[in-house]
Amino acid sequence: MSRHSPRMPVLLGALTLAMRGRTFQPVTVLEVDELRARAEAILPEGCQLRAGVMAFATRFEAARRDPFALHDAGEDLHRAVLREMWTAPDAGRVDIHG
Repeated sequence: MSRHSPRMPVLLGALTLAMRGRTFQPVTVLEVDELRARAEAILPEGCQLRAGVMAFATRFEAARRDPFALHDAGEDLHRAVLREMWTAPDAGRVDIHG
């Protein structure tokens, strides 16, 4: 049995594609489709990472041959990954968050 979160493959896949887009490295249709399928299967509706993956996939379909558009899409996906990983320092405080 795995000890890590089931979200981890999506998180790592998103980070990989985000960094490739940001650094003008090639991204394939297969990689984007696999990540989209994983995100849809694992992540709940309303999850910021899922929304970021879906937005990246949509933008990839529209402009996969435009390296500057993919750079911008990679930047946005990277921000979604960072938001997913960040935990508020006071998240455990009941007096603040109820």
